[in-house]
Amino acid sequence: MATDSTDAGANMIQTERSDVFLDPRGFLVLHARDDSSVSLENVKEDMAALKQLAGDTRFPLMLDIRNTGVVAREGRSYGTSAVREFSDRVAIMVGNSPSRILGNVLLTFNLPDGVQARLFESEEGAIAWMFSDQPGIQSHS
Repeated sequence: MATDSTDAGANMIQTERSDVFLDPRGFLVLHARDDSSVSLENVKEDMAALKQLAGDTRFPLMLDIRNTGVVAREGRSYGTSAVREFSDRVAIMVGNSPSRILGNVLLTFNLPDGVQARLFESEEGAIAWMFSDQPGIQSHS
């Protein structure tokens, strides 16, 4: 993992597949850079970067999977469990059909207790929802 600084002054961590940073507006961002397949190890690296940036604080998370390829089942399971350590509100950015399918799988099968999530095509809508009282999808296990 390499750590940089964005123009806004927030720390950014570049993992093998993603750019992870704390937006100055008060939310975490995981932006997938390419459409290659995602392994369990990739997800572990991304989750560790998010946890490092969050520290002991819980932040809303914008999960930008518009460029994501196939995510290993173990990776989906690990990632959705790990996210509850630093976030309870996840805006999932989708675009093309594969990212929309992945987003729906995450919402339907992998959402951990205590975490709300929604799919979005626009960043503006995602940001507005993360800081609103509007409900998201919640697990009911």
